[in-house]
Amino acid sequence: MARLLVVDDKANIRKVLRIILEKEGHTVETASSGREGLSKALAHDPEVIISDIRMEDMDGNELFHLLRSRGSN
Repeated sequence: MARLLVVDDKANIRKVLRIILEKEGHTVETASSGREGLSKALAHDPEVIISDIRMEDMDGNELFHLLRSRGSN
């Protein structure tokens, strides 16, 4: 299955998504902020990133654009 990264500043959302996705057979990494998500995405090269759009330090749109500027698909 796929390597996924879930980025959300709410712990309960990360936990629920991880449980559901792991039950489906995926490998799931989580991050509690956009900055942490950027770091983990660059380190682990996930196939799919599920990100909250509204986060305090870096929103999901900024995360997307930073990853794209660094060559991520």
